[in-house]
Amino acid sequence: MRQENGFLQYWTALEVLCGKANQIRERLRRIYHLRSHREAGESTRFDALVKWRQQYVHKGIAPPLTQDVERYLQLMFVDLLRDELELPSHNCIAELQTAAGYDLSPIGLKDNRTEEQKKEQAEGVRIMTSSADGATAG
Repeated sequence: MRQENGFLQYWTALEVLCGKANQIRERLRRIYHLRSHREAGESTRFDALVKWRQQYVHKGIAPPLTQDVERYLQLMFVDLLRDELELPSHNCIAELQTAAGYDLSPIGLKDNRTEEQKKEQAEGVRIMTSSADGATAG
């Protein structure tokens, strides 16, 4: 459910708050003191999210919305909402980009999970795959 509906709900929230993609980029540029819309789109990975939206809406390709990327979207909304309310920025997404324990690689940022987290996820995937194989074998 998260992947199919969640992304569009977050996207809609961003547009209701700020307007279309260029207006969101402008706000991100201003919040993060960046030089251009292009830099804002690239450094915040907003352009990757725009691409996800286009692929989902126009081609039916669901975005790979992981729990960590969902958190990133939530914090992007917080950054933009604080700007709308003229509150000081907390630079939430900038902090998350370098925070240990998060995998933002689906949007082109670094996987900052620990080796233990990566191993645990790999184990979980193997268990889920084994369970699914067992369910179809019976």
